[in-house]
Amino acid sequence: MASFSTYYALLALVLVLVAPAASGKQFTIADKLLLETNMFPVIQKHLETSTEGLTAFAPTDVAFGKLPPGDLDRLTLAQKTQFVRSLFLQTFAQGKTLKVGLRQNMPVVSSGLVTTPVAFAVQDKYPVSVFAINDVLIPPKTLG
Repeated sequence: MASFSTYYALLALVLVLVAPAASGKQFTIADKLLLETNMFPVIQKHLETSTEGLTAFAPTDVAFGKLPPGDLDRLTLAQKTQFVRSLFLQTFAQGKTLKVGLRQNMPVVSSGLVTTPVAFAVQDKYPVSVFAINDVLIPPKTLG
């Protein structure tokens, strides 16, 4: 049976990503991918079996707008799932690990391919932290 904190964490993740998208439209593409790839059971299992919480770096719609047109549309469901999994610090993606550091006293996150500053904290309360980024860390063309 899932603990209260697990349900809270899942609810928080939904609220910070899906609810703002309905009003602020900052994460509509990330929302669509999160729902399409059915990541909630994976996230729930992680939260139920780990005490470390969950940290996600959510690309804004501005970030996705920087990609060449059609890049996301050409991905298979498996590739989209790999892409979504790569957005979490506690990576669910095989072979992809995010690194967090400082550059000129500003927090940055790097996939090894792309390094970008953290734009702002969407939610930063245990057990779920979500940070907005304005670049896509794993270019879709590299998935395959």
